[in-house]
Amino acid sequence: MKIAITGHSKGIGKACYDVLSKDHDVIGFSRSNGFNINQPRKIFIASVNCDVFINNAYIMDTKDQINLFNLFFDQWRDDPSKTIVNIGSKSKYYPYNPNMPNLTANFRSGKGYNDNKTDLAEVVYDKQLFTAKKCRITTINPGYTNTDLVARLVNEVNMLSPEEVANTVKWVIEQPAHIEVGDLGIWHPSER
Repeated sequence: MKIAITGHSKGIGKACYDVLSKDHDVIGFSRSNGFNINQPRKIFIASVNCDVFINNAYIMDTKDQINLFNLFFDQWRDDPSKTIVNIGSKSKYYPYNPNMPNLTANFRSGKGYNDNKTDLAEVVYDKQLFTAKKCRITTINPGYTNTDLVARLVNEVNMLSPEEVANTVKWVIEQPAHIEVGDLGIWHPSER
């Protein structure tokens, strides 16, 4: 399988790149190698021959991750051999958390979860329900994951490791073609 992933140089994206590279042909896109998600066409052109697109990277207070999803979906919607995996956030399941104000606000904003009908989860849900499609689409919403960004904002002992999230991504994309995992939330049981 040929896989493209954004944000492959840090955190969950790097773990996905490392885990998936063991069994698959993976290409990564990040600012460190000249690809920024605010240039979706550039990423799409370099990924056109891939089977899977992992939409991981985001930029705070932008719709760049949503724009990437929309571009790939519009091009891949009729192809049952294609899979799009969006990496969201557990914050979609909960309102603002006063105990973690910086983290909740950052992830709700960065992953697009807000009240103005432009969040990633809602865009994906609408396209799955109201659009005839053949490609598979999954959105994985991890809880607190031990990355540099989260570690700076959260004093939480029990977090997922980036590798645990990456192994979940691997499990999703390796399902038989007749199985589509829609929306998947994962987190440590003690997380509040």
